[in-house]
Formats: sequence, structure tokens, C-alpha cells
Amino acid sequence: MSYICNMKTIGIDLWGTLIKANPKFKERKQDLFEKYNIINGQEVMDDIKSDLNKIIEYSGWQPEDELIITLLSSRLSKERNIIENFINDYQKLSELYSPVLIQDVEWFLNSLKNNYELHIVSNTMFIKGKSLATILDNLGILKLFKTASFSDQMGYSKPNYRIHPREFDYFIGDNPITDGVYATKTKAKFIQIHTNNKTFKDAYNIITTDF
Repeated sequence: MSYICNMKTIGIDLWGTLIKANPKFKERKQDLFEKYNIINGQEVMDDIKSDLNKIIEYSGWQPEDELIITLLSSRLSKERNIIENFINDYQKLSELYSPVLIQDVEWFLNSLKNNYELHIVSNTMFIKGKSLATILDNLGILKLFKTASFSDQMGYSKPNYRIHPREFDYFIGDNPITDGVYATKTKAKFIQIHTNNKTFKDAYNIITTDF
């Protein structure tokens, strides 16, 4: 396939592929749980994320904010307005203690940017696309991408093709289900990294030697 000037296109996942949680964010989350008198907050959020991800992987459905708020309110035994305030503070905390780039991200993206069209396609849940765009801009890499599609803004999650309905030449990610199945639907060659002992250097070699 070809696009503008026959430039090949690369879709790239975000969480676990380009960025990972800031260790300081993990520490400060506990302070936030204490502020709202939330017990076992991380365990509850992890359980909700796990339950929803199972549905997402099967259907490509995007959980609405209303559902996430309802689940948190129910499982944490907190009033809705308290959960809404908690989520707002959670977003602010995520920007203050921003995720960090995974090793070699900047080298990888800068090595490709002049010869390939780059696109972010990311599922979101507790940290929304608006916050993630701000974070990526602050990290200095948002400008390297032609587009950034976030599931809460698009209304669909990977592996649903409609999260970013176009074809890619390659799709890079860490999850063989959400990323791998989505790659198949976009007719892209899937390049799995990080969860299979493959790195950005391996991905670069595959892309630049694939004629």
C-alpha cells in the first residue's frame, strides 16, 4: 500500500510500547487514596481494568466514563461525586508525575520520522487521551506523529478497526491480542516488542530491511 509520496506508514501502541508508569506516580497514588479515604484502591482499580480489558480484547468496545465511575463507586463504596473528584485529581497527578519513555524510544522515532509516517493508536481507561496528548507533548515526542488516536476520544478500542480506520504497513505493540489482532485488521505486519524479548532495535531492523 502507499500513501503520500509512497511513504510507508507505521502505527504504534502507547502504553507498554512507548511509555511506562513513572515510579513516583505509583508512590503518589497512595497519597491520593489516603486523601479520599480509599482502602485497597490500587487493587480495586487493577481488578476493574482486568475485567474491562477482557471484554475489550474480545469486542473492541470502549468503556464509557459513566461505567468506570459506577464501577469505582460501587466497589469502593464511595459516593459518585467523590469518585468524580478522585478521577479528576488522578488525571492531574498523571500529568504532574508523567509516564516515562521506555529505553531507546527517542532514538527509534527519530530514526524513522523522515522516511515513515508515524501514528499513535492507544487504548485508554483511567488516564484519558487529552491528558496523554499533553504528556506526550511535554515528553517531546507528540510532534513526531502525524496523528494520535485515543480510544476514549474515538469511541472504540483496539482491536476494533474503527479506533483508527486506515491501513498501516506495520503496527508495533506489546500486546499480541489488542495490538496483534488490530494489526491484522489494518493489513499491517505486526511487530511485537518488549513482551517477547524483542526491542526497538529489532523492530527497526525489521522495518528498514523489509523490501
